[in-house]
Amino acid sequence: MATFLRSSELQHISLTSTKISSGNILTFVVVTPKERRKGHWIIKPFLVHPHHDATLCPVRAFQQLQHYH
Repeated sequence: MATFLRSSELQHISLTSTKISSGNILTFVVVTPKERRKGHWIIKPFLVHPHHDATLCPVRAFQQLQHYH
């Protein structure tokens, strides 16, 4: 997942916003409090689709990470 996001944005993922749909699509938002547009925080929504190879699948990697924390 780090290839899709800047490393500085990883710490701004709202874990309460993460959802995995029935199609194994991971959705989450990144809230960047330092960046503002017209006085409001910038919120960037992301969709991450699964990879057919389980060893390269970012959704599966996130599920494993979530399981261990």
